[in-house]
Amino acid sequence: MSLEQTALKNHVQRLVEALGPEHLAVADAWVKLGLSHLENGSAHDAEHCFQNALAVRLLSVDEGDETIAHIHYYLGRSYYERGDFRAAEGSYQVCLDIYDKECHPEDAFLASVLDSFASLNHDRDRFEMAESLLKRSLFIRLCVLEPFDPDIAESLNHLGWLYSQKGEFGRAENLFLCALDIWITNFGMEHATIAMCLENYAFVLEKTGRRTAACRVLSRVDSIRSS
Repeated sequence: MSLEQTALKNHVQRLVEALGPEHLAVADAWVKLGLSHLENGSAHDAEHCFQNALAVRLLSVDEGDETIAHIHYYLGRSYYERGDFRAAEGSYQVCLDIYDKECHPEDAFLASVLDSFASLNHDRDRFEMAESLLKRSLFIRLCVLEPFDPDIAESLNHLGWLYSQKGEFGRAENLFLCALDIWITNFGMEHATIAMCLENYAFVLEKTGRRTAACRVLSRVDSIRSS
């Protein structure tokens, strides 16, 4: 356990002792600890934290509360990271149902949920569902974010990769180039994200018979990653 995780765990324990195990502040602390575990690759520990947070939250708020939706999303990510795709799908769907049924506004957080759910569907070869989710995510981000926000590029790149896997190379190429425009504007030419998107673009070039161009792009990828 890292120093950060140890500190967060101690914080949870102190809050429980001071406020009791059912206080909403304790739920928030469980979420923070869970996110730390998730970021450090400890999906099982993260799941435990999010389950605790959910149990505490449900004692005080309605099942349709937006904070409940958030915790279900984090649970979905935990399940996904440890390979339990069925459980992940269930948690993502609960999150989306809360947003839809309770008429919560479509925001940047929901776009992240849609992206994660799309990735799961993509991994299971459900391309039509993944495409629908990614399009909704992109639409939300275009509505709520600035035109050159990096998260918009992320949506464009995800959608481009989906189209490349479906063999729709013209659409994929345009989306990759749009994503690169945004990421280069924000990060410059030497960022790891640029290398990742260029690699996707090179895949399209290779598949459409432009091998020389693909090799040039991949050389650029190697240069970025070695710098």
